[in-house]
Amino acid sequence: REFLDGSWSHDYQFAVSPDESKIFTLHTTADENGFTESGALWRVSDGALLKKYNIPSLKGSSYAVSSAADYSPDGRLVAVAGGQSIVVWDVNNQDALYTATLPGEEIYDINFFDNSKLLLTASYGEDFESLYGNHINLWSAKDGRLLASLPGNVVGSISARFMDGGRTVVSSGLDEVINFWETPKFDSITVGPDETYQSI
Repeated sequence: REFLDGSWSHDYQFAVSPDESKIFTLHTTADENGFTESGALWRVSDGALLKKYNIPSLKGSSYAVSSAADYSPDGRLVAVAGGQSIVVWDVNNQDALYTATLPGEEIYDINFFDNSKLLLTASYGEDFESLYGNHINLWSAKDGRLLASLPGNVVGSISARFMDGGRTVVSSGLDEVINFWETPKFDSITVGPDETYQSI
């Protein structure tokens, strides 16, 4: 929506719960003072607003708005990526569990692994067409620790997904190339008790 004073607002990203009963949305407003964002959880059956979420300022964002959101497969967490930051919430609490940053890179995509304990992101260098700083990153969903990193697309990694039960990661970028990665390149990564990512 655009207003006469030049400000605008819209729902920029959303994520659907695994049982498809709820939708998490990101609402962005822009005016002469900059961008502000808020999160909300809605019930699909009747459109009822269930909860609002506080979104911290996303460090280093060129556009100061989130670029991606995902709902964990176990239905407990919601993750958002934007600028140099990822933010994760327990869906039952309005304040974020944590914010983690990736200095020097813009995070453009975020996705949970099937066990809900790992996050995969795609990022590009602050210079959009930089030959450096383009990575596929693996994070602990529990506390936001960066666990492993792969060089991504030559220019601007903007999307990444787990495939084949976690055996493969696929990424795409502004170089118009789709890459397939064998997850053994991440090695075997221990996240914590009962939280081991098994490379196959």
